[in-house]
Amino acid sequence: MSIRVKFLIVVLVAVMLPTVFAAFISFQSTIQLARGVASDQRAALMREAEGVLRTVMDKNVGIFQQESSTFITAALVQASDAARLLADPRPESTPRFAAADFRESGAAPELGPSNTHIILREDGTREPANVSFRVPAIYVGPTGSEEDADRLAALARTFGALSPMMSRSGFWQFVTLDSGVHAVYPGHGLLPDGYDPLQDPVYQRARSRVGQGFGSPPSVDPATGQTLVGLVLPVRAPDGSIIGISGVLSRVDSMLDGLRFGTAWGTAAENLFVVVERDEEGEETLYIIAKQSYSEAQDAKGFLGIEEFTTDDPADAAAVMEALQSASTGARTVTIDGTSKLCCFAGLPGDRIGLVTLVPTASIGAIADDAAVSIRNRARNQLIGVLIGIVVFSGAMLLAAFSGARVVTQPIATLAAAMRRVAGGDLDVQAEVTTRDEVGELAEVFNGMVPRLRDHLRISHSLDLAQQVQRKLLPAGPPDVPGFDIAARSYYCDETGGDYFDFIEFDQPGPERLTIAVGDVTGHGIAAALLMATARALIRMRTGMPGELAESLADINRHLAADADTGRFMTLMVVALDRAAGTARWVGAGHDPVLVYDAAADTFAEWEGEDIPLAIQADWTFREITTDTLRPGMVLFLGTDGIWETLNGSEEFYGKARLRECIRANAARSANEIADAVVADVNSFRGGHPQLDDVTLVVIRVTETP
Repeated sequence: MSIRVKFLIVVLVAVMLPTVFAAFISFQSTIQLARGVASDQRAALMREAEGVLRTVMDKNVGIFQQESSTFITAALVQASDAARLLADPRPESTPRFAAADFRESGAAPELGPSNTHIILREDGTREPANVSFRVPAIYVGPTGSEEDADRLAALARTFGALSPMMSRSGFWQFVTLDSGVHAVYPGHGLLPDGYDPLQDPVYQRARSRVGQGFGSPPSVDPATGQTLVGLVLPVRAPDGSIIGISGVLSRVDSMLDGLRFGTAWGTAAENLFVVVERDEEGEETLYIIAKQSYSEAQDAKGFLGIEEFTTDDPADAAAVMEALQSASTGARTVTIDGTSKLCCFAGLPGDRIGLVTLVPTASIGAIADDAAVSIRNRARNQLIGVLIGIVVFSGAMLLAAFSGARVVTQPIATLAAAMRRVAGGDLDVQAEVTTRDEVGELAEVFNGMVPRLRDHLRISHSLDLAQQVQRKLLPAGPPDVPGFDIAARSYYCDETGGDYFDFIEFDQPGPERLTIAVGDVTGHGIAAALLMATARALIRMRTGMPGELAESLADINRHLAADADTGRFMTLMVVALDRAAGTARWVGAGHDPVLVYDAAADTFAEWEGEDIPLAIQADWTFREITTDTLRPGMVLFLGTDGIWETLNGSEEFYGKARLRECIRANAARSANEIADAVVADVNSFRGGHPQLDDVTLVVIRVTETP
């Protein structure tokens, strides 16, 4: 009999009988409860429900006001920064991205799909919009000013800093100028060609009604088809005149999701986001613009919602509209399509917007049936029954457990003792198999595992030795060369790897001469480590002989191509620096270029090679490249692709753009500090994501000769 069957019998005896007995007691108690509910509790629960809904509504008004204050802060900061930029001289270095840049792959930085910004198509499908959280999109209308467009492009930092404040409900941040320039963040190219910011309904409505609160009532977004509400504030010139608007827009359903609603009535309750609108004749109508169950505002009727809120008695709807206009809270019983419902409503600060919760009175009555005073009697009776069951059957459970414990646990204890011996280092132990159940099967698996564990430990010891040997193949530290501040780092993702760097003597070494080699073998592990060790030996041997860089690499390549397995190759960059002459010579065999930062000019350059990797074509002719631009203040960075191809938890690459920013920010520091800063930034970007490739880097700062 298997151990599973043994325990099943114990569970059936110890648990099922008390459960059946407790269920019978619960059933009898429920019958008594149904008969004992008093009808006068219904009115009390109706009053209680009204009070609960009023309390929830008051809290929701507070939440809405808090959200509104966040929008006000963002709009104020945007307006202030926009006014400052418009008053300052026209910037020269800020890049500007138009709508077309976001429609072309690679034109706009960090462009990708956003799960927050969903496009609602006419056929009902949904599609994530491609947006950039790095820069805004600049739309210039027919009357727009190119100078104003350049100035608003500098709002990228402001938009980016404010965006996390509205991560839950923020949708678009924008600034629109009366001159016809429109900056929207995150940047996108979704607006139609020929879009005129001055004809946008949000601009036209807000320009005449700018103030604190929701200056922009619900409208259909021309970019995504979503129904948006928002807050708009003026952008003022130094003389106080209004020259445009600054605002934040949010999806209506996002704001509804952030509020709290009573859930005691389950699916019977309806939670609505409503707005009062006045037509051209001055007639007011109450519209539903969002429910908890839907939010696709496809009506596209300017500022109108998608469904009219009506009651059988028009006076009820009029009372709700009055509360919205006065931003007050109320509750009343209404009839909708012949169904009586408790309606709780609250007007929100802003443009006649409010929240409505509807609960059928029949549902509240059903709750009264289930929540009458006799529930306390049922609970007491159930408790007494359960206690009796526990007392009666606890003895049987203890007896059964005591009798069966040895049968079940003895084989497990024997196996545990064998495991403890293995943990103590005895890898020759074997567990005795005495049963034919799952414990016996576990013992057989254990006996087969121990020999494999011995083999694994032996392999692990060999890998440790290989790792120690390979580490000794890399330089213990950078050389001390006048005119150069040098640092190097190398981190393998396995015990052994294929990355390589070295400081070698080439030609005739001088007091201000330095030659660096950085390479990367395909893959990692033992095979890559062996090819790296072979390449190192060939490089050290050949560079000690007469000849130019290109000739040396040609000889090294010929030997590697003869010995390397098919599909295995090595990229290599060899750079020879002469500080006194101000020259640099290099040969790049398929390796990424040297990244050169000139701090004086605040510019980056790349020293690229022109040749294929080593061990691919034995008769390849390599070419040496020379430059005479080496001067103090430059920072040279050589690395392997494990740096810029590092992935984070979102499967995003670290990238060379972020690497350049890190080098620029630390260029005034020592080479060791620059190297540590790059490694720290890469590790911070990767987060908890595992290191998937070897990482090697060499940093050289060209300094003044002491």
